Amino acid sequence: MTTYSFTEQGPLEAGFAAIFHERIVPILERHEAERQELRSKAIRGMSISGLGGASGAGIGFTNEYEVAGGVAGVVGGMGVFGVRSLYESRWKAGLGAEIVPILCDFLGGMRPGGHMVSASEFARLGVVPTHHSSHTEDPVQGEHNGIAWALTEAKLTSRSRDSKGRRRNKTVFRGLLFQIAVDRPAPRIYFARDRGGVINWLSESMSGARRGLEKIEASDPEFEKIYEVYTDDPAAAREYVDPNVLEGLLLISKYARGGGYVAAAFEGDWFRLALPRRRDFLSLGSLFRPTSEIEADLHNALSDLDLPRRIIDALSGR
Repeated sequence: MTTYSFTEQGPLEAGFAAIFHERIVPILERHEAERQELRSKAIRGMSISGLGGASGAGIGFTNEYEVAGGVAGVVGGMGVFGVRSLYESRWKAGLGAEIVPILCDFLGGMRPGGHMVSASEFARLGVVPTHHSSHTEDPVQGEHNGIAWALTEAKLTSRSRDSKGRRRNKTVFRGLLFQIAVDRPAPRIYFARDRGGVINWLSESMSGARRGLEKIEASDPEFEKIYEVYTDDPAAAREYVDPNVLEGLLLISKYARGGGYVAAAFEGDWFRLALPRRRDFLSLGSLFRPTSEIEADLHNALSDLDLPRRIIDALSGR
């Protein structure tokens, strides 16, 4: 008989073990049978793709068609990866759709869904690079201490052509986009990375996000080592960027990225923040391991969902 367990780690998770056993374990037990069935289908599909690629490669190389053999091998490998990703994504989406609302309900003041976050707005403000296409998923929105927020996971790609005219797609950003309401309308304030004198000058000349904006000095020497601040209203911005904001951005970068620069901007009713990351947001379970091994994923997911509240507290000086 499969044993499911969850050990609470820290105040954030206090009381969650009971929720886990009462509400989540029945979901995991039901999805375990589905997981085993889809896993078998995935392995069959991967085997067919792999054998097809290997056979094509073998025939090509045997008959001295090395290029064709190499192509067949690459296509077969891509097929194996594609089949695995297809089944894995399908199963994880179904599991997450049932569990994430429970996590949101446990933490309170948040719910999955919503379409408030626009990657194009983040790019216009310079918070993320310019891009040609965006893929967003796992949107969540909520309220903390009376402050509304929304976030989404995003993958942004840019297109270009090489010297032979071949199209290339490059991922220019992968991570989380946060949009947090402010208590009073803000001028446009862009927190750019301080890259040093000459590079800063070139960026001011060439960056669309800085064009037409005026640089202002911040009052925190540590902050000045990392950031350059640009605005369309210097007088209002100097009043708006108080010590809480400066200290808050430094604190966010320390606990979210271990220090350094995080891209952010104020404008109007919103503060926008982009946090690059490699680990998937709200990633629960795997098609290739039992549902009883989901505990670490739940710890990560609860921490993920607590991020907006920690960011708001940091910016508020709490």
